[in-house]
Amino acid sequence: MIEITIIQGPFAGRRFSLASPVSIGRSMSCGIVLSGEPVSRLHAEILREEDGYKLYDRSKNGLLLNGEATRESYLAEGDEIRIGDEILQIVSIPELEITSEQGIEIASRENEDTQVFEELDAKDFSLTDSQGISFVSLAVAESTQRRLLEIIDAVTSLLNLKEPAELFDRVVDTILALLKAERVSLFLKDDNSDSLRLTASKRVDNKNDPFVLSKKILVRSFQQARAILSAEPIRKGEKARSVMCVPLFAAERSVGVLYVDRIDPEFSEEDLVLLTAVTTPAAIAIDSRVELRRAWDENEVLKNRLRESVTIIGKSRGMEALLEGVAKVAQTDSTALIRGETGTGKELVARAIHEHSRRAGGPFIALNCAALTDTLLEAELFGFEKGSFTGAIKSKPGKFELADKGTLFLDEIGDVSAELQVKLLRVLQERCFDRIGGTKLVSVDVRVIAATHQDLEALVEEGRFREDLYYRLNVIPLYLPPLRERGTDVRLLLDHYFDVFALKMGKPRKMLSDDALSALLSYGWRGNVRELCNFVERLMVLHQDKIVELMDLPEYMRRDFDPDSVTTTQDFVPEGASYREILMKTEEDCIRKALAETGGKKVEAAKLLGMSRPTLDKKIAEFGIEWK
Repeated sequence: MIEITIIQGPFAGRRFSLASPVSIGRSMSCGIVLSGEPVSRLHAEILREEDGYKLYDRSKNGLLLNGEATRESYLAEGDEIRIGDEILQIVSIPELEITSEQGIEIASRENEDTQVFEELDAKDFSLTDSQGISFVSLAVAESTQRRLLEIIDAVTSLLNLKEPAELFDRVVDTILALLKAERVSLFLKDDNSDSLRLTASKRVDNKNDPFVLSKKILVRSFQQARAILSAEPIRKGEKARSVMCVPLFAAERSVGVLYVDRIDPEFSEEDLVLLTAVTTPAAIAIDSRVELRRAWDENEVLKNRLRESVTIIGKSRGMEALLEGVAKVAQTDSTALIRGETGTGKELVARAIHEHSRRAGGPFIALNCAALTDTLLEAELFGFEKGSFTGAIKSKPGKFELADKGTLFLDEIGDVSAELQVKLLRVLQERCFDRIGGTKLVSVDVRVIAATHQDLEALVEEGRFREDLYYRLNVIPLYLPPLRERGTDVRLLLDHYFDVFALKMGKPRKMLSDDALSALLSYGWRGNVRELCNFVERLMVLHQDKIVELMDLPEYMRRDFDPDSVTTTQDFVPEGASYREILMKTEEDCIRKALAETGGKKVEAAKLLGMSRPTLDKKIAEFGIEWK
């Protein structure tokens, strides 16, 4: 099936069927109306003949077909007809797929044209009156106006419905009652394919016989954006059905088709006018609810992904203490200060606090204070008014405003200048500020989480960080330990990131040999979790084998590692030892190593082992450990 589309000119985008003779010209009686002086009242015709569609030039001014003048010529897909400054193109229409539920059949009538008694251009149909309700430019009787107002009131009330499924049913029920139809079917366009899907359907009887609709009418109405009134049997031998089929448009976009029919009495042109008029609010209501539901669903997906992305990996004692603190601070609106080395995941902790707080539905805004100059940082934090400085061509809200009802994360807070520290202190105390160049106070409801890798106490002592701001930020202190202090968390993180990148890249997961794993567990990880993440990604991209051996690691990672120094239980437990003996020997070895690492300082050794000093003394006596 082919059609003709205007691709250049005031009416660009309009599409017309070639199923019947088509006249082209300036006259309003033409099937395709063009504008401009070179266009004659009847400029051209397209007729269907045995060998195809043929173009006839009926004007004195002429036309061009694919850049050449012609008086008559057969048309093919892709041909362009130029009349004055307007261009029309012959395009093919893909077969429109229509899906329906069980018990409703979409029937096709081969080699027979649909008997169309009346058509309206549904896309350009409009109404107006003093109350915002429009009427068509044909004499509308007072009774018709009353019917129109009833229908518009009914459809407008649908705007209060939030759930799409309920809205679809109510649209069908409303049209069914107000137009006294026997059957109403709502088809919506599937965004993922060029097809119509039956979304809701009702009939006044309770019969179980097949529900048959005309495919030809559905296709013609949807693809040509025409409101159709027809009366014909859907199948031979059946009674003629009076059918109205109207496309639904919202924001210049086709969203579906409304199909209404009954046997007796036939629908009138007035019924078609009324139905076409009220499809606009119905289409807007349907489209807005579908888009809203899609936005809600997408938002939930994004939220779930975000929650997954802020999962904190770690079971070491330091991480357990951190997670306990995160759980507590998330239940409040108190300001928190996260301390930790670069790359430990301070922003991840801040996001976890936000996502588990009552502010989770609000925005999470992050800003690195060390990445901007003082002037830019002030503008980013507080925003500015138009004309407040050179280049301020329009007003812009700052991060504090954007984070209203949510959380503002200020990373590297120790790098903020003394001047900005004063302004930050005021916002934290009063929850209001002035934009740069502004005269009006802006109030915000923001939860602030700050982070730094610097020793703020030392900065306070040096006079480089305000003491009052320090105490205002350090309401809830959280410490994120470096990776070298997290013991077996390294292995958990390696497993996690190997899984993440294997899934992301669609590659088999890498495995570490015993020596490679031992080397990575003993490595210092100066860059902390960020370094580990980048290391795993690099292995997944560059390493070809499934097993990562010790020699596959960078030289600096295995420089201080001696495979012969790795001990196992077989190295210090006699053969045939019991489970209890193995545990005791392991415990004794851990205590000896802790004392060795702390130089015999029992308080520090107890802290490193996660036990009290009295318990450590008891264990030392139990194992007969002597330490000088």
